[in-house]
Amino acid sequence: MAVGALVVAIVSALGSVGAVWYARVSGRLAARQVALDAARRKEELAPRLSVSWERAREGDLVCVRVALVGPPGLEWVDDILLTVREVGALPPPHPGLLSLELAQAHVWAPYGFVPQHPGVLPVRTYRTGPVNVGEDAWCRLEHTVAPMYLMLTKEKWQQRLGGQVLRLWVNCERREWGRWRQAVEIDMAAESGSVQVP
Repeated sequence: MAVGALVVAIVSALGSVGAVWYARVSGRLAARQVALDAARRKEELAPRLSVSWERAREGDLVCVRVALVGPPGLEWVDDILLTVREVGALPPPHPGLLSLELAQAHVWAPYGFVPQHPGVLPVRTYRTGPVNVGEDAWCRLEHTVAPMYLMLTKEKWQQRLGGQVLRLWVNCERREWGRWRQAVEIDMAAESGSVQVP
């Protein structure tokens, strides 16, 4: 009888250990599935944008419009950030000519945002604020100039930077979903045009 009780106790203890192990494994699998479902949903909600531009009649200004066009279910984003991607690495400082601070403050790309425009953070980044699907925001870009120590003409500076190609990081943010990031390249040689992201 004592042996029977001992066997029942051992089987019961093993059953309890098995139940605890099963609960832990099930919990981990469920958490993993929830994370996968959230990542899939975030990917489904990746913003679709239309980026269009038009040159001003005078000067080097370019008007850029960013419209949130989808997808269904997204409704809005809290922010769209456009950041100019620079061409290559920053040049090394030149004693007496270019300090590290000046090198970091300079836009090493063919275009930069007009600093006086609302939403421009430094001359590399423009923030729209909240945008609903079907709405757009606009900003202005201007040609950058070479640092004085390079003594390059506007044409030579543009050639050195790869011509009229504007390279941007487009970051869309929504608090509950985080950030979506896309790299965009726009050939600005035409007077106007548009690209779809993605």
